[in-house]
Amino acid sequence: MKEKIRTVIKLFGLLLAGVVLGFVMIVGVYAIPVDRMVKHAESAAQSLYDMQDIDITANDKQWCGLGVDTFTDSIIISTSICNSGDNIVEKAMANRRIEYGIFNSYENLMKYYGIGQKDEGKAVKYEKYKGYAYARYWNGYVVLMKPLLYLFDYNVIIIFNYILQFTLILINIIMLIKKKMSRYILPFLVSMTCICIITTSRCLQLSNIVYITLISMFVLLRYGEILEQQRKTIYIFTVIGMCVGYFDILTYPLVTLGMPLVILLIINNDSVKQSIMKLLKYSFAWVFGYGGIWSAKWVLASVFTKQNVIDNAIRSIRYRMDNKINLSGNSIMADDSFNKGRDFGQWIEGFDYSDIVVRNLFGMFSYIIMSICFIVIVLLILNIYEKRKNISVAKIYGCIPFVLVALMPFVWYKALGNHSYSHYFFTYRILTITIFSILCMLIKVCDEEKDTEQCNLINDKINKK
Repeated sequence: MKEKIRTVIKLFGLLLAGVVLGFVMIVGVYAIPVDRMVKHAESAAQSLYDMQDIDITANDKQWCGLGVDTFTDSIIISTSICNSGDNIVEKAMANRRIEYGIFNSYENLMKYYGIGQKDEGKAVKYEKYKGYAYARYWNGYVVLMKPLLYLFDYNVIIIFNYILQFTLILINIIMLIKKKMSRYILPFLVSMTCICIITTSRCLQLSNIVYITLISMFVLLRYGEILEQQRKTIYIFTVIGMCVGYFDILTYPLVTLGMPLVILLIINNDSVKQSIMKLLKYSFAWVFGYGGIWSAKWVLASVFTKQNVIDNAIRSIRYRMDNKINLSGNSIMADDSFNKGRDFGQWIEGFDYSDIVVRNLFGMFSYIIMSICFIVIVLLILNIYEKRKNISVAKIYGCIPFVLVALMPFVWYKALGNHSYSHYFFTYRILTITIFSILCMLIKVCDEEKDTEQCNLINDKINKK
């Protein structure tokens, strides 16, 4: 009991340290002058304008994996270069972005740089703008984007993004080989294909989750056994959740929990009961870190901006958990100054849970992904058939934790119905957890290694019955 109390105290201490560090970092980067950032970000606006044809938010008939989200990337660029606010702390807590009276961040950014205007001759670059507060999120990406945009042009940053993401993939593959787990490389590569790493590398808003996931997987592959022995894994998942709550703006965050959990399942030889208990414990730690640091921003932003950000955040969460969509779009969750005098009475209802699942499955299963997954699963099933004599009842029973992880995306879709339906073009990536977990399960079930002592005990009990 004392050990559990100490763990809880440490978790709260870790959360408090994260909030303080996050606050200091974001205030610090807002002290950097934005003039150079504005010039370096102009190529970002032009690139986003040139990618209209593959913008998934405007054309939902194409495969989501190859489509970009210019709306959210515009939020990141616009927030990074916006210079509206009273003082540094207030700016850091409000996280304003460029706004001309319309909610669409893409259109606001184009107008600011005078790109794509109907009358190019009258387009005014750097036209005076208002600052729309996006205070319910930390918008922690500015901690990286502001210094990067100060030093480099946007196109250079994208090149760095490609190199770093593919490097992290390679590092994880090397770790799998070093751990003598090369048989899991195929599921890992298939999962990266499902996330569509080519697209995430050129989309800023899709990159945060990829980095957190790949770094977390590396840490667990490298130090997972030691962390488990020292009972410190719970702190790792708390930190993962905190990083997601800090850097992400609700894209496909569950991937950062599901894929590391699968890594733990394949490196550990726990009993089914132990595995399930760890899944619950580490999931709680992730939720604690994610929800804890996110809600801390609501409080801090409410104090420093003198706006009711807590109410705005709660209103946003309720909307995203609903099964209906407002015709006014995301503006229903905008800050109070933007919402003043607006009518949000037009609601449409027309989707249920099955619609959400089908919509996300459409996003995931293009002909390419379907073909890859089908071929891989068939090969693994054939492999299982060849090694069926080595497959014990205990190993089949041991698949339960993998199945539970595989079902996590469907729980998420149920909980966040509106968000999963409206933003299926990136929430479909959460299904990567299902594919990764199932593929790893199929490999582990026909593993030629000897059963653990626990599995042998289960077999003995079954045989006695």
